[in-house]
Amino acid sequence: MLKRSFSNILINKLPGDYFEFGLYQGRSFLYALESQQEARNWGVPIHCHGFDSFEGLSGIESSKDEFHNLLEGGYKFSGGQYACSLKEFNLILKEHAVSQDRYTLHKGFFQSC
Repeated sequence: MLKRSFSNILINKLPGDYFEFGLYQGRSFLYALESQQEARNWGVPIHCHGFDSFEGLSGIESSKDEFHNLLEGGYKFSGGQYACSLKEFNLILKEHAVSQDRYTLHKGFFQSC
């Protein structure tokens, strides 16, 4: 889906920002940053924004949680699961030689509308 989205951005030369909520260890964010670099090479400015608590999931305790019930096997999420600290995340980006001017990270828990 990201590949198609960024292809559409390149074809139509659509500048703008990319927002990703829930980064974990950054696999899809890194893909977006790679695509962003390609877009920049084609003269299409894009800035990437990553939103995460960097503490993992907030406490999800109820086995009757709506999303939980959709998962086969009744997998239970727990507070702190999928944690990757801001320091660890920045190291991952550094290991991939991503310049800090290409992205902005936003730390916190965010409510849906």
